[in-house]
Amino acid sequence: MNFLLNFKYLKITFYSIIIFEFLSFLGFLIPEINKLFFLLILILIFFYSWKDPKVGIYFIFSELMIGSKGYLFFWPIGEKAISIRIALFTEIFLIWILKKILKYLKKRKPEISFLKSEIFPYYIILMFFVFEGFFLGIINKNEIQNVFFDFNAWLYFL
Repeated sequence: MNFLLNFKYLKITFYSIIIFEFLSFLGFLIPEINKLFFLLILILIFFYSWKDPKVGIYFIFSELMIGSKGYLFFWPIGEKAISIRIALFTEIFLIWILKKILKYLKKRKPEISFLKSEIFPYYIILMFFVFEGFFLGIINKNEIQNVFFDFNAWLYFL
């Protein structure tokens, strides 16, 4: 808790938020700069997260706090766009999976402690309802975009 109350870190966090908001506004005005910052953020977070995955998680939490819909920075694809939030989640998941695969290849003995934890059955139940909601959304002919964004929000929670 002392970490949170440390004025030095609060000051750094505050100034970082101001800088990211300014860069996001600059990217809004000049789309090429938006793409540049999008790529730079992904590259930086990849290298820092590879060393310590907590850094990526902290950055995702920070982005969740300051970015209302995850579009502080985005990569346009036609009429759609990939938000920095989706890109960061994908990147952190990929890093996690790659690290697990590399660890498995080194040890040849997988760690499956989460499967034996006491909260695992609750995650299975939650996962069942999340996927049920996804399929019911499709069966009831809702717009695929709405189904995806609702499903995506629940995957984040899961």
